[in-house]
Amino acid sequence: MTIPLWLMLLLVVGLGSAVVAWLLPREGTGPAHEWVEKLGLDHLPRPISAVSVTIWGVLFALFLYGLVWLLIDLAARDQGNMRDFRTSLLAVAAMVAGVSGLVAFPLTLIRTRQGERQTYAREQDLVTDRINKAVENLGAEKTVRRHRKNSKGVLLYEDGEDKKPDFKKPIITEETVPNLEVRIGGLFALDRIARENLGFHVQIMQIL
Repeated sequence: MTIPLWLMLLLVVGLGSAVVAWLLPREGTGPAHEWVEKLGLDHLPRPISAVSVTIWGVLFALFLYGLVWLLIDLAARDQGNMRDFRTSLLAVAAMVAGVSGLVAFPLTLIRTRQGERQTYAREQDLVTDRINKAVENLGAEKTVRRHRKNSKGVLLYEDGEDKKPDFKKPIITEETVPNLEVRIGGLFALDRIARENLGFHVQIMQIL
């Protein structure tokens, strides 16, 4: 009884997936865990990760075997028959392209994963900068110039040459007071950040 090729491949993928699922690190550190994170497999369910790795391994093995077999056949083929020789060269080129694509696939996943991490880190830094700026605004102050008054609320002026108040020379004082406009803007900014970034919601509520 001959076992169909598709059934053999299905058995290989099934057994390979079980082995890979058993070998995949569940948690912790180490080289294997680092590679799982680099490939982004840590966000996938374990069965899907195992099947994906197994299918990639089977395809890589088949393409590599086919490439080696074609190279051996090409070396033994009579180069006088140019038609068959060109056909073999085209088959070798196709196998090389297949192997190259399979090798490039995990490298692309790694680059994509690194890009996502860098983007996430930049977003977190941007949110942190926004929070720091908003917190600074909560303590904003401004300097105001006011016409001084005495204890009775009467406006004061400098004395002129005749020792009488010169109404052209008011006595001005500078005071530092809370900048309510900027502080309210800081409150609204923190509220918006908390709504847009739930990960910072607790920290912002603690600040407020």
